[in-house]
Amino acid sequence: MKIPAFAHPAPPHANRFAAAYCFRQAPGTPIRQIPTFHPAHLPKGTNDPVIHFVSVAYRISTSRQTCRKPDVDTRIRIGKYWFFLYFFLFFLISRWRSPFDRAVIPQQRQRNIVETIHAQGAARTIDLAERFSVTVETIRRDLEILHSEGLLVRTHGGAIAIDHPTRQQTAGERQIQNLARKRALARRAVEMIQPRDIVFLDASSTTLQIAEQLPDLELTVLTNSLDALEVLATRTDINLVGTGGHLVSDSRAFVGHVAIATLRRYHIQKFFFSGNGIDLKRGISETSEEQAGLKAEVLRLAEEAIFLSDDSKLNHRAAFFFAQLEQVDCWLTTPPQDPRLLDPYRNKIRRIELVPAPPDTK
Repeated sequence: MKIPAFAHPAPPHANRFAAAYCFRQAPGTPIRQIPTFHPAHLPKGTNDPVIHFVSVAYRISTSRQTCRKPDVDTRIRIGKYWFFLYFFLFFLISRWRSPFDRAVIPQQRQRNIVETIHAQGAARTIDLAERFSVTVETIRRDLEILHSEGLLVRTHGGAIAIDHPTRQQTAGERQIQNLARKRALARRAVEMIQPRDIVFLDASSTTLQIAEQLPDLELTVLTNSLDALEVLATRTDINLVGTGGHLVSDSRAFVGHVAIATLRRYHIQKFFFSGNGIDLKRGISETSEEQAGLKAEVLRLAEEAIFLSDDSKLNHRAAFFFAQLEQVDCWLTTPPQDPRLLDPYRNKIRRIELVPAPPDTK
């Protein structure tokens, strides 16, 4: 059979393998060098599908080496295509969620977030987003929900556990804890204040009890506590001075450079303060870095430092340490269950006074 010559090129989708039979190409000829073939190029009556099958079989049998071993560039391109195809399919499968899963996952994810934060103590928003394969905005909404339910504490850039040492309790929470013990300590502290003294009361809930029990004496009271300012505002004989500065809404305390600058102008004779924990090796600590810095500055300025804390703070550590035990002139505390726990502290603190606690608080 004679194959006619064609003036026009074949369509781009033509079968190149069939051309090997019709144009009698030599075995081993690369596929790209075989002329393009299309059924329309065959003489009339030769466009039977059998012709295509035979031509393909002939091409494979005569050019087996070329068909089985493509060149390196071709193999690299094929490998890339398969790699991206598998990657795309894996991405689609991994991101697919059924409607039922989408309805259940938020509650399950929030439970897992609470468990993670309680186990680690704290976690960042971006780390939680990567852990649960969701967006940062989704984690932020989850943290807001969990914070409103009281399961964790929302912080800038993440969240912390309820009992984490860096967690700063609100003023309302602190004021109702161990209230009878704080009142007993405050009564003893008021007895130590003399007329015309210049005293500083920090923003703790224990020293707030001092402000409530303080009589209308002729003295100067400095404080960075908004609650203490409100309590003492009606005492006409007391010269009341607020530090000013940046107000922290949770603790209702003024902090910052303005507050410290105000305190530096005064000769503070007695400094009444508390903390979130007292440790034999590290000293006294606070959960707030700003308040710890302010108290450290007042310790440097005051003549006498009087620390008030009940025995629940004994051997506890918060996030930020601000005072060494040697800086404390007097420690007012309630008796612990084991009095021997105080023996190591007596070697470092000048004076420790035990204030009997009401029976219903033990």
